[in-house]
Amino acid sequence: MVDKKSDNSQIEDAQARFVGVSSKEFAAKYRSKKEIFNFLAADVGVYLPPFDNVTIYFLKELMNGQKSTISTKRIRTIHIPQ
Repeated sequence: MVDKKSDNSQIEDAQARFVGVSSKEFAAKYRSKKEIFNFLAADVGVYLPPFDNVTIYFLKELMNGQKSTISTKRIRTIHIPQ
């Protein structure tokens, strides 16, 4: 059973973290694919494929909300012994 109180607090936390930024402000700070990749991976906490496998267009779609993201907080790594 899901606790509605904790579910609502998660939604409110996500809304509190949402910050609108104009394209000019973003372009002034992040100028390259690497800077945008590092911003999404480190600052925002988005799980991304390796840098070489990502295009600038993929990152742009993530920023515009056209593609869904997975938070790194939801990723669990496991070790399977051989």
